[in-house]
Amino acid sequence: MGDRHHVSVHKRRTAKNWAEEIEYLVDVMYHFAEKKSRAARFQGFTYYPEGGLSMNISDFVEKYYLHDSGLREIIVDKEKNSVHLIVDLCNWMQDSYVEGEPEILPIEIVFLGVSEMENLGRDIDEECGDEFIVADVSDNGVFHAELCTTENQEIYEIRIRANDVQVNER
Repeated sequence: MGDRHHVSVHKRRTAKNWAEEIEYLVDVMYHFAEKKSRAARFQGFTYYPEGGLSMNISDFVEKYYLHDSGLREIIVDKEKNSVHLIVDLCNWMQDSYVEGEPEILPIEIVFLGVSEMENLGRDIDEECGDEFIVADVSDNGVFHAELCTTENQEIYEIRIRANDVQVNER
């Protein structure tokens, strides 16, 4: 690739840092190179220049602990086959949490390539204000979450079959 060199130093390397570095390499350093595939895979993550870093559902469930995190809204985009969960993540419960970071982190969880969604006991496309009790992945790769409503403590479930998941800070 020629005589180009690039060094980037971070106090802590995160998946987001990695995605930004790949974006810089693809869009700035080697913008002139033929791009047969705009997606780059690395350690279970996929970087899409149009949308950022994504992972499969199993990796997502392993990386993010959603218990007690608040679900504010569910948005279904049928045109793009995506489901967006607007979440107040309990950041302090994450393995990657560093003292001094915000304890609650507003994020958007985007399920891409959604082929199936079940929302048992709750209307979709509405504001929620509910809390995650359990979030896991089934043997056949389906995301499953149990949530509790804050107003009357009722339990309901969400199941989503998707190709990839993206997590975006809001």
